[in-house]
Amino acid sequence: MSLLQKEKIFAELMVDKYKNCSLIGFIKQNDIDYLTKIGESYLLRGKSDRPWIYVSITNEQDIPLIIENLTQYDTNFAAVGETFKKAVLNNEKAAWELYCYKYVFCDETELQAPEKGYQTRSLASEDAEYIYSQYDYGHYSNVNYIRERIEKGIAVGVEINGKLAAWLLTHDDGAMGMLKVLEPYRNKGLAYYLTISMIQKLRESGEVPFVFIEVANEKSWKLAEKIGFTKMGLTYWFKK
Repeated sequence: MSLLQKEKIFAELMVDKYKNCSLIGFIKQNDIDYLTKIGESYLLRGKSDRPWIYVSITNEQDIPLIIENLTQYDTNFAAVGETFKKAVLNNEKAAWELYCYKYVFCDETELQAPEKGYQTRSLASEDAEYIYSQYDYGHYSNVNYIRERIEKGIAVGVEINGKLAAWLLTHDDGAMGMLKVLEPYRNKGLAYYLTISMIQKLRESGEVPFVFIEVANEKSWKLAEKIGFTKMGLTYWFKK
């Protein structure tokens, strides 16, 4: 793929940056092996913690054509819609799957002031093992991934009495994630404060703030809606 072709596709994806924010973020931050337009839609093959397939479906009639372009090694799919997922699996059961609501903080949305002021600090690679030990989705990840996200992305934490009490990072596609407030420090506004801080940092960097929240995590998606995120529907990750 030539640089000119990549830049052309990237510009086309940016036309609907809210729909394509995950794919755009992955292109910016990772090694891309393959990026092409199929019909009116797009197929990306790239690698971060594992080889991933991303798609942007403009016309569902393109889905069979995209599937024809997949190989036996294309087994990990990220941030895709339900129709595409069902077509790929073709009535087979996924080895694993995760589905979340997608929320985007749109440009026109006014950012609220934090309810409380805390002193944030940038996370360091030395924090990775501790964060992984507290990560609720550790079976989907590993220490090296978290360390890489601290080094490559935006990663902030709050210390209370010299102890890391809460943190928030960005994933390999730029999505906000891995938010954690340790039990003794909950109900103090830390999650709200870190989220506001992260939105500010992403906006300053020219990025779209967005987050994927597991459907069952009502507390988190209610927080996102309180802050002003717009729900964009369901998104799936799965391994074939």
